[in-house]
Amino acid sequence: DDLLPYWPRLQSWIQEDREFLLWRQKLGVIIAQWKRLNEDSGALLTGAPLELAKRWEAGRAGDLNETEIVYIDRCVAEEERRVREHIEREEREIQYVAERTSFQQQAEDLIEKNQRSLRRGRLRTSIVAVVTLLALAAVSWWGYQRWISRQKAADLTAEGNEMAKENLDRAIEKYNEAVGVDPSYPLAYSSRGRAYFAKERFDDALIDFNEAIRLDAKNAGAYLGRGDVYWKKHDLDGALKDYTSAIELDPKLSDAYTNRGKVLAEQGAPEKAVNDYDQAIKLSPKDPTPLLWRGEARTMSRDYDHALKDYDQALTLDP
Repeated sequence: DDLLPYWPRLQSWIQEDREFLLWRQKLGVIIAQWKRLNEDSGALLTGAPLELAKRWEAGRAGDLNETEIVYIDRCVAEEERRVREHIEREEREIQYVAERTSFQQQAEDLIEKNQRSLRRGRLRTSIVAVVTLLALAAVSWWGYQRWISRQKAADLTAEGNEMAKENLDRAIEKYNEAVGVDPSYPLAYSSRGRAYFAKERFDDALIDFNEAIRLDAKNAGAYLGRGDVYWKKHDLDGALKDYTSAIELDPKLSDAYTNRGKVLAEQGAPEKAVNDYDQAIKLSPKDPTPLLWRGEARTMSRDYDHALKDYDQALTLDP
């Protein structure tokens, strides 16, 4: 009977310890992924997950091992690094649209001018026909050159994508070349945006994804990339809108479901988040990431048994 007044507190301690153990198991999966990615900064905690890690470290530091503490401290250091060098970027070359419009206008003006000046001349018809044929030939030549530029830009972008696996800076150089060759090629911008994102140059990435979407409003990958930037900038509404657009354009884009689930969970809708994670797992059953985040959402809903199963399955896929 003497213990009854303390029973609520004891229950609270047991519950807290269970939540800590589940969180720590999840942290182990995250750290394993971070190590697998050669400690890439893109695999560090941000936002609410980082705040939770900071609270656990502050309250349970003695229960964490050295690797866990080092990882959390690294996350905190990255989060605190607010001031970054803003690199001035060259203005976007819009020669494609500008040159096409200018050339077509010049051709039309030339035809109209000749029509007016030769309206009463005997050679009016033949000369106008010649001028028209020359103009059409010039437009055809320009179109051929445009096709050549597009092919070269596509090749340069493909080279950059291969380089991005090893060296982001060299990849960005290739993307810059592609943009220079064909400023209207949307994949060059979306690929460069992804490289900028990986280097945490979020403002530059946002500019590129915006341009890619402007050039091709059906570019699902650009919406996904811009959603990732908004997520990093803690613009949850912007991220949710772009992830939804990416899913509407490409319903098989598993990363879009995973990332939208993260936003929904952050907005306090873990049940909706679980639905998105379910879809992501269905599309990419060998990817541990949606399992990891589904476990997080289930933990938020206090569905600890299923959360534990998700974490165990994620560890199985990425030990």
